[in-house]
Amino acid sequence: MKNTRRVLFIVFGVIGGAVVLGGLVCCGLFATVWSGVRSLMTTSEPATYALQRMQEVPGGDCVGSPVAFGWAVNGSYNVHNGDHDADMSLPVSGPKGDGSLRVDGTSVGGVWTYDALAITCPDGTVVDLR
Repeated sequence: MKNTRRVLFIVFGVIGGAVVLGGLVCCGLFATVWSGVRSLMTTSEPATYALQRMQEVPGGDCVGSPVAFGWAVNGSYNVHNGDHDADMSLPVSGPKGDGSLRVDGTSVGGVWTYDALAITCPDGTVVDLR
């Protein structure tokens, strides 16, 4: 009886350890992919341009400076034969609060046009950055 308990303890310990290790590996892979997608979106030309416009347009600096991107990026950034399209919602934060950047644009031949380029300020005001 004592040996059976010992064997069961070892078997379940090995299985439990494998499950925990597998979970950690899956979480690590997910975090790596998510970080790569976030980096691609936040360093893209449209996101960089939106940050620049926040500083240039009156009312665009409503979150203050410096501005940092949040983790919950949402949307898409696609490249087709050298042309690009972006449809993104990017959380931003600064000393004055949190906001959200909305970027919807296309690039043909390296020239970007924006259907939407705006920031939603901490008080809910939407400022067009185009």
